[in-house]
Amino acid sequence: MACLRKSPCDVLIARQLEPRAFTNIVACVDFSEQSRHVLRLASKVAAMENGKLTALHVFHGPWHKLHYRAPTPEADPIFEREYLEMLDRRLHEFSKTATEASAAANCLVRDYANAGDGIIREASRLDADLIVVGSQGRSKLADMLLGRTAERVLRETSCSVLVVKSDGKN
Repeated sequence: MACLRKSPCDVLIARQLEPRAFTNIVACVDFSEQSRHVLRLASKVAAMENGKLTALHVFHGPWHKLHYRAPTPEADPIFEREYLEMLDRRLHEFSKTATEASAAANCLVRDYANAGDGIIREASRLDADLIVVGSQGRSKLADMLLGRTAERVLRETSCSVLVVKSDGKN
């Protein structure tokens, strides 16, 4: 982790023992400029490897908050459905602008309390060979050096991980 934190460039942690193509690639998206770069790189890898690309956005829905008063608009099932549809549309548009035409992405929006947990579970469910994740996105200031989500994915997944470093323009 210390080496990865100090690296000025993108880092690939390859976990397969024998060389093989990355056939299932998961690109983690939080709609930041860095995640646009994540999608571009993942798209290039998918095109080179004839792989399947999935753009994954993990979020924690506002309907999970405790409501101490009467039900709020966020607790309404219609609001939940509309919120999910809005995120799905946004992810589709975002991925269209960032991916190579030859490697169009499948888009998944998933609700998890923790982004790292969601990425790990969805990548496992999709049988991912490669997870492409930004080193920092929309996170708290304390997570700026590498980011808790990227670190957790690196520690807890068994597939290869490409960590895309920030260019400082985010």
